[in-house]
Formats: sequence, structure tokens, C-alpha cells
Amino acid sequence: MKFASVVKGTRAERPVVVPGFEDGEGKPFTVLMRPLTGIQYESACADARRRAIEKGVENPSVGDPIYDLALQAFILAQGCVDPDSPENARSSSFSNGVEILTEMHPETIVYLHEHHETWQDECSPYVKRIGIDALSKRLEEVAGPEGLTTFMRFSPSMRLNFALSTARTLWTLLKLNSSSGDISESISKMPASELTQTPEPTQ
Repeated sequence: MKFASVVKGTRAERPVVVPGFEDGEGKPFTVLMRPLTGIQYESACADARRRAIEKGVENPSVGDPIYDLALQAFILAQGCVDPDSPENARSSSFSNGVEILTEMHPETIVYLHEHHETWQDECSPYVKRIGIDALSKRLEEVAGPEGLTTFMRFSPSMRLNFALSTARTLWTLLKLNSSSGDISESISKMPASELTQTPEPTQ
């Protein structure tokens, strides 16, 4: 069987509200995020590289702020489609990545890209659920001196799953440790250092 004869399913979509923008009727501007195909990601990388070179970056690569922001914008231009367009013929929500760079605050671009990156990761075939044994090991690593570095190495969906798993585990422990059933009282008895301490980033 050849790949060309395989019936492909519809790509998964997730609606995301773009903060700070409204349509003509005052409703929040919403896009549908779809995982990128290989050719779309390739195109986004090429467009971001050209953009960075135009802005004076001699050798664009990951880590350069101009290239990184451009790549995020061009990925969004490829991965955000109009929810009002036909389901079997989606059109892009944006003209191109330059429109996004021109009209959006950098933090808005990063925010939307994180949503898309998480969705892309969730749609991948890799196993991303974290078991109790793995959670315990990850907790020990993140609580250590290089915790921030360790946490940022997680994939987007792993970070989300880690945070949710940790919150649920902590919530269960707080309920078990609270004889009165007052969770806020249990939290108030915890040392402030345990609630607010953040691992120092490594140099």
C-alpha cells in the first residue's frame, strides 16, 4: 500500500481566544489551532530565517531573540485557522507571520505559541502521561538546585501534565491532613518558605 492511497483523518483543532482582540461585534477573537505538518514547519522556519536576516541577523538560530520571535509568529500563521471557514477547507486566521509581528505584543505572540506548542505536543504519538513513580522522581529533580533548568527541559504537554499532577497530589494530601476539612487552614500552617520558594536558575 502506498501512502498516497491512505485516507487521512481531519487534523485535530483546539479553539484559543487571542487576548486583547475583538471582532466587529465585540466578541473575543478566537482561532482554531492545528498541529503543523512537516512542510508547514519547514516553511515557518524558512520564513523566520529570511525575516531575521532582513533584520540584520547574520546567522539566525534558536536562541537569537529576533529569530525566535519570528519563528513563533510564522508557526502561528501556519497553525491558526479561521473557525468560520469550512471544516474541510480551513483558511488561515492571519495573512502571514509579519502581520502577527506587526499587530501583536511580543508577550501575546509567546502566549499563543505556547498554546500551539502544547497542542502540537499533545497531538504527537509519544507517550506523555506521567506515572506516580516518574512524578516522584521529577518532583525531586525540580525541587533541587537545578530545578528551573530541569522543569524548562520538559515538553510543553509534560510541563502541563506535571503541574496538574502535582496540584492534584498536593490537594489530596492537604485534604487528608486537614481534620477539620478546612484546606485553607492547612495551607496557612505550612511554612512560608515552602509555599513561595523558587529554585534558583543555574548559570
